[in-house]
Amino acid sequence: MTDAEKLRRIAELDGEKGPDRKTLDLLSALIKLRIDVKKRIAAQPVSPELRQKRLSEGEPLVRRQDVVVDLRDAVRQWRALEKLFKGQGIAVDTVPDPEQSIREFIEKGESVSGVHHFMLLEVLKPFYEAYAEAYGKQVDNAEWVRPYCFVCGSSPDMAVLTGDGGKRYLYCRLCDTRWWYARLKCPFCNSENAEKLVVMSLENEPAGVVHACTVCNRYLKVFDTRVQNGLFLELEDLCTAHLDGMARAEGFARG
Repeated sequence: MTDAEKLRRIAELDGEKGPDRKTLDLLSALIKLRIDVKKRIAAQPVSPELRQKRLSEGEPLVRRQDVVVDLRDAVRQWRALEKLFKGQGIAVDTVPDPEQSIREFIEKGESVSGVHHFMLLEVLKPFYEAYAEAYGKQVDNAEWVRPYCFVCGSSPDMAVLTGDGGKRYLYCRLCDTRWWYARLKCPFCNSENAEKLVVMSLENEPAGVVHACTVCNRYLKVFDTRVQNGLFLELEDLCTAHLDGMARAEGFARG
């Protein structure tokens, strides 16, 4: 789903049963911030030969450290996010040096949880999305059957079930990419022990469930497109904090 399609979807949802206006306004503002940053990003795709080589060797198309992030632009976006969140009444931790936090996340993939982590993802998302769009998101299922994103190498944040039999497609929150992955396999520790894989659900949440693993104690939220068409994953994530609460109460951490 492109940024323009996401904004149209938000407009369609206005007045419908479901997300409140405040949530829709927040998501719309986030997407517009990304669009503004993307205008200043020039990502060049790899050659078809290098693309095929990297995929066949299990390498993502672009390494995290290879993404050119304008740190001044990233810090400006951080400040814009702080202002946006505070305007929405969302508590934001004070970060003395956001540039350092952004740099450490790029280099090590480490961050704190909660709003700080969300902000780091949002600051970097337009850069990684620009690379994903330039490198091409389409990949044959037979080419990539690994638990990490084939564009940027990140672990999945969510997943969708779709088509006959409910094939599971993992979703990368950082670059907005989806790829197929075996349903009865943990995407974090690769366990295929069916007794260790748990599915949790709530009675009033027919489209959203939690896939968890008792080997690594991690989980991801999974949304069924066969139950609800036109799923907008970023919006579903914001609106299903209760699923996260259910998983955490059982001792699982989000992957």
